[in-house]
This record gives sequence, structure tokens and C-alpha cells, in this order.
Amino acid sequence: MLVHTAIYDIKIQLLQKQHVRETYVLINCDLGKEQQIVEFLQRLQNVREVQATYGVYDIIAKIKTTTERELNDTIRSKILGLRQVSSVLTLQVE
Repeated sequence: MLVHTAIYDIKIQLLQKQHVRETYVLINCDLGKEQQIVEFLQRLQNVREVQATYGVYDIIAKIKTTTERELNDTIRSKILGLRQVSSVLTLQVE
């Protein structure tokens, strides 16, 4: 019974780590580069929606990932890696 419970606990932990993470990323970029960045983001695998906006932020992107590593890679390497992006605000949805 103890082994069976341990296996069950491991399966639960794996499922919790694999749940889909929904994250909104608010992006500030250089003036006039919004459409170029929107088109780039639309081609990224984890980006589900992206829109140019008016107001404090220039672009909003909805990202879905299954791991923290995927999320970090998408935001840090791919979005913040663009020299036209000056800052981001990340909002994770539970």
C-alpha cells in the first residue's frame, strides 16, 4: 500500500507540473515598431493571441505554456531578446 501511495503522489506531482500556464504579457516597445513585433510574436509557438494596444502598453500577448522553463524562454529569450522591446509586465492567470 505504501508503494502504491508513493506512485500516486509522484503522478500527482507530474500532473501539477504539466498543467497549462496562461500568462498575459504587456509589452512596451520603440515607437513605430508595434506591427513588426506583433507579426513576430504571432509566429511563436506559445503565443495564442497578440494585439497592438493604445495606452501605457503598446502590445498585449497571451501565452500558454506547460512548464516554467517554456515560459521563461518565451519571455526572456524571445520577447525581451528583441532590441525594440524596452520592457514587459507579466501577469500569470491561475
